[in-house]
Amino acid sequence: MTLGRYDAAVSPSFTDGLTLEGFVGHTARKIAYLIRLPTDKHRVQVGISWLLKSTVDSVATIQTMLTKAQSGS
Repeated sequence: MTLGRYDAAVSPSFTDGLTLEGFVGHTARKIAYLIRLPTDKHRVQVGISWLLKSTVDSVATIQTMLTKAQSGS
């Protein structure tokens, strides 16, 4: 499994020659990670953490775009 910030390459052990890359690989890696957590409580906590981080990152990106648009850059 090769990890990146927003992408990954995953070669599942149960398939021969299949590699999931990019967004699909990233999503598969996160799902595998959640499945392997020890309890549902951990899964919910990690899932909420990822969701909140994604939301904050999206809002920051929108704010940056709006600021650039207002300044004419």
